[in-house]
Amino acid sequence: MLTHTIKNEIKAPLEKVYSYLADLRQYGMVHPYMVQVTEIDGRDKEARYYNVKERFLLYGFIPMRPTYDAKVLELAKLKHVQYVSDVMSGVHLTIDFTFAYNTNTGNTEVTEFISLEAPIVIGSVFMGILKRAHDLFYNQLKENCK
Repeated sequence: MLTHTIKNEIKAPLEKVYSYLADLRQYGMVHPYMVQVTEIDGRDKEARYYNVKERFLLYGFIPMRPTYDAKVLELAKLKHVQYVSDVMSGVHLTIDFTFAYNTNTGNTEVTEFISLEAPIVIGSVFMGILKRAHDLFYNQLKENCK
């Protein structure tokens, strides 16, 4: 299993930042590789389900078009959201987002813990893609929250 932690401070109210991460459709509007996110109705009341379509170039020239379903759990309102998905055969992804509002700075602190279960070579490549995409995501989120 591969893991990675990303920490960001965003100059915006907790509720605004949380809204982008608690709803995968909102998240997809900022994510650089997500081209379509559709909510899937009625699987259960504990989670929200989405169908996600992404487009990106692997190594800068190999077109990739993954499509997968994702489950989003709100584990603690305004504090903890979890994404779970099998993004491709043999690649299981869990992302935990935790939130804290710093009253001294007015910033919302987001900690993202990525856990990836995959064969080591595929996992290493995929983790690199995730890191790049999420760096771009947070840069755009910071702009959107100004």
